[in-house]
Amino acid sequence: MIIVTIKYIALIMRAENHGEGGIFTLLALIREGRYTKKFAQAGIGIAILIGAALLYGDGIITPAISVLSAVEGLNVATLGLEKIIVPITIFFILWCRLGRSYR
Repeated sequence: MIIVTIKYIALIMRAENHGEGGIFTLLALIREGRYTKKFAQAGIGIAILIGAALLYGDGIITPAISVLSAVEGLNVATLGLEKIIVPITIFFILWCRLGRSYR
């Protein structure tokens, strides 16, 4: 555990690009031309793709889980609504999404 912590502090925490981190830092490493070897560029490119996929996935699933958690509170208040929790959640997500497209 100590070795992993030291590696994290020594390597990962130093990887920043003018205050930005994560995928933007990896992208800057390729664009600056620090890594000219194709193998290094491919590795960083794969890391960027995986990071972007995780970022988009998190952005999609988090609002749905938040709405589902809020609607499940109805089940605590009234036991008869447990069969329509998911349809209510889908309704609210679609209603919010369609409401934004008309503004």
